[in-house]
Amino acid sequence: SSSTFCEGDAITFTASSTSAISTYTFSVGGIAQLVTTTNTFTPAPALSSTTSVSVMVETAAGCTTTQTLDMFLNEITSSGTIGQASATICVGETPPAFTNVASATGIGEITYQWQARTIGTNFINVTASATTQVYTPTSALTTTTFFRRTAISNFGGKKCEEYSNVIQIIVDEPPISGLQVGGVIAPSTVAICESENVTFTATDGLSHIFLIDDIPVGARSDSSNFATNTLIDGQVVTVQSFDTDTATGGGCSSISPGITVSVGSNPVVSLTSTAFASSVSSSTFCEGDAITFTASST
Repeated sequence: SSSTFCEGDAITFTASSTSAISTYTFSVGGIAQLVTTTNTFTPAPALSSTTSVSVMVETAAGCTTTQTLDMFLNEITSSGTIGQASATICVGETPPAFTNVASATGIGEITYQWQARTIGTNFINVTASATTQVYTPTSALTTTTFFRRTAISNFGGKKCEEYSNVIQIIVDEPPISGLQVGGVIAPSTVAICESENVTFTATDGLSHIFLIDDIPVGARSDSSNFATNTLIDGQVVTVQSFDTDTATGGGCSSISPGITVSVGSNPVVSLTSTAFASSVSSSTFCEGDAITFTASST
């Protein structure tokens, strides 16, 4: 003589009798809602609170009888609230743990299930084990994702669900980090001379860290240029570029392909003349002397 339902359920009541029934009077909470010759009744609007639904049947001879069902609402009084420390992460990062700001409440036993979806898809359960008030993601994200927590109330054998607020985790793409020196674009090799001053330029991003053989050279800077004259043969220069400036900090980053440095040795040269050699590096001559200078190199 009783049933349990969830808020919003579309419930159809059916009366059956072994007698020939001419009219059915359906009532909700003792108030007649429908007098009909058919034996079914679907309340509109749907039932939204604990109440009773009854039917009085009448035969052609005027004989009547009444049957009542007590309807108990498995009410979730609050679906709860979830929180998140960071709403933006970088591609390939895992979101921090979601917190329980407020627990769900209701007349039944409350359990939970976490769900997620991406843009253009439906919510699905994240994992079978994500059934507590808090949730710590274990997988990295590659696209913006939405999370919510389902509160499940079990009362009278009936399970009802309500959903928490939705939290959007925005996944930022890093800049496409590039590097060049003069007309040489990474990945490539550039030929320079010993002690030659070379300037490398980052081609994307708002701030940068330049690296030689994967070791940072100096602090993060908003300058897109890096000049040096201390490179040795075979070293590789790369740059880590960020999508934020140094004042903002943080941000997403990527590391460029490398430019390998091929350092050529400076030639050894000596210069002599036919003039009188007054020292190793100087000569003395007379006005009008025809002097021949000779450069030689090893």
